[in-house]
Amino acid sequence: MKYAKRTRARDGITLIEILVSLAIITVLVSLSAAAIFKIKVNGMVRSTETSVGRIQMGVDKQVTIIADNIRTKDRQQHSPDFTNLVAYCGGDEDRAAALLMYCRLKQNFPNPNELSSTMTLAPQIGRPGFTAFGVNFAYSPAFAKLAAATGSPEAVSAAVLRVALSEKAQGGNSFNAAEGTAGDIDLTLGPVTAPAFKDAWDMPIAFKRFHEAADLSGNPNQDPFDPTGKLANWLSPSSPNPPHPKTVAENALGPAFSGVFDGKNKAIVVYAAGVNKNFEGLGGDDIVGYRLRSVGNRGGAP
Repeated sequence: MKYAKRTRARDGITLIEILVSLAIITVLVSLSAAAIFKIKVNGMVRSTETSVGRIQMGVDKQVTIIADNIRTKDRQQHSPDFTNLVAYCGGDEDRAAALLMYCRLKQNFPNPNELSSTMTLAPQIGRPGFTAFGVNFAYSPAFAKLAAATGSPEAVSAAVLRVALSEKAQGGNSFNAAEGTAGDIDLTLGPVTAPAFKDAWDMPIAFKRFHEAADLSGNPNQDPFDPTGKLANWLSPSSPNPPHPKTVAENALGPAFSGVFDGKNKAIVVYAAGVNKNFEGLGGDDIVGYRLRSVGNRGGAP
């Protein structure tokens, strides 16, 4: 006589099944979190690119206005500043115009150390500034509060950039800091507290004056601030040995101008630290203004 096998109904799930289920859930949660994090980071990158691009456009517009004023006002109307520089340049108006352009760029986009070292009172003007080639170039009073600023070069330059665009607008160039940017961050720079444009990670957006790079658009051998090459080729037949006149002129403008009259393509560049929140000299994952103009380029190193 055969007896049918009887099986007991399972009372519940086993420990192994629980562990497997938890592992699957953990993997799914990790994948979802990673996807959400990537989406968030990409959004922050796009936001920062928008801010950097907007600020770069403001800088470019201001540089264009400075150049236009030199051409239409200083040169055509023979302003006292231009006349003095023409005399310094031996009557060469093209060279004088290029030299004045560099002086005005220093005046409107000073390096942080220039503010601290050259914020002296110009007796003829009664305002802080610097003197070069017999001409006094007064800084905007808005820069005066940054003369005592200390901190990383990028942080202090970010404060300078904020002043240069927002408080020292050239004629016809009005920059709305709230439009197309992520807003401001207050920086503590030693004894000074100053606002700066910020990126999506609440890091300051900085600038670099006269940056040279192979990936700058246009002819890499064409200096936009010296289009006729008069400063790059400023040699004196009567003084064939150094120092040449261009070296003397560079020295007169300060240490930051050493070798700058080289005829190479350069720009005033706006940049952010990028995802890693570390400034890497416009390399690494830094988000750089002029690179955003290239189709398909997200502003990082090429």
